[in-house]
Amino acid sequence: SVVIIHGSPDGYTPANSPLYSQKNVSDILNEFDYVVYLSKANFKSWTKKLVSNSNHFIISNSIEEDEVQSILNYDKNYYYSSLNFKEDNFNVVIPGSVIYVKGQDLIINNIEKILALIPNIHIHFIGGIRGEWATNLLDYVMNSKYINCMTFHGFVNNSLEFIYAADLILLPSRAEGQPLAVLEAMALGKVVVTTNYEGIEEVIDNEKSGFIIDLDNFDDLILDVLYQIYTNNEQKALIESEAKIKYIKDFSIAKQKEKIIILINEITRN
Repeated sequence: SVVIIHGSPDGYTPANSPLYSQKNVSDILNEFDYVVYLSKANFKSWTKKLVSNSNHFIISNSIEEDEVQSILNYDKNYYYSSLNFKEDNFNVVIPGSVIYVKGQDLIINNIEKILALIPNIHIHFIGGIRGEWATNLLDYVMNSKYINCMTFHGFVNNSLEFIYAADLILLPSRAEGQPLAVLEAMALGKVVVTTNYEGIEEVIDNEKSGFIIDLDNFDDLILDVLYQIYTNNEQKALIESEAKIKYIKDFSIAKQKEKIIILINEITRN
């Protein structure tokens, strides 16, 4: 029997996961013959104290590469009108459900300082509004003086178009497994700025194929990184190129198929 665990232990703290505890999940994992983790760091954190099962494989998330390619057939400006993007804005997309663990509040709390550096920034949140925390956050923005520089689009079925049209993809998460949005953005050749959650160093080479921000120093670092990307088009273009190269080399479907074949051969031998 095989189970795939998508989240890290940090995602199962009381604040982040009211339904499942770390012990609940580790007990489930220990019932299976093989456990598939999304990253080496993910494997280490689960097995450090919680999971005794030693039969494991590391297989990354996979994205819909055909859909990515269809998006790439057009220039990003092609999508501006349908997405209500303005060309003279610095458009930042934050993908993911609006929930505490995704950290959208970290950006909203810093919006005044961000606007002082990047007055034409517009932040697009794409993801469902889930629960009281998210509703309160949305109400705060809608009744604030910053309403004109932020848009909550809710759940969308064309997230790849938003990612491709953006100048920057931002994930201020408090915990993650391995976000599909990061892989999608890299495959589309976009700059990703995200926090130092477990396993992200295996995906992004900091300051080469994207940016990783220390969550403990988020308020200071996010301003520096955003302004750096906003003002340095040469560096931005170089990182966009490196992101796509990194995706193809380490995270493409072809690469993951090789790992799956190894897993199947291991299971059939036993």
